[in-house]
Amino acid sequence: MVEGDACKFKTKKKFDFIFHLAANASPDEYLTKPIETLEASSFGTANIAELARKCDATMLFASTSEVYGDVEIVPTPESYWGKVNPIGPRSCYNGGEAFF
Repeated sequence: MVEGDACKFKTKKKFDFIFHLAANASPDEYLTKPIETLEASSFGTANIAELARKCDATMLFASTSEVYGDVEIVPTPESYWGKVNPIGPRSCYNGGEAFF
């Protein structure tokens, strides 16, 4: 297992599987670091996806129901489009997660 900053991670190692679990899903924590949260979800995901492409690896990107915003359906099905405020306090998390 290798841990690193998803935004800056570089390696020449080959992987079969890559698990991208970089974004912090806790509002108490991501609200104190909105830029870092957005970067991990967007730039970090692009970087890790490129690594997976180069390795021909399977990539799992984990997220939470927070990407749907203020949901009206619980439990929330994958087909639900969500109700996200793109400039609200939680947008650093759900905006970045919805990027991919």
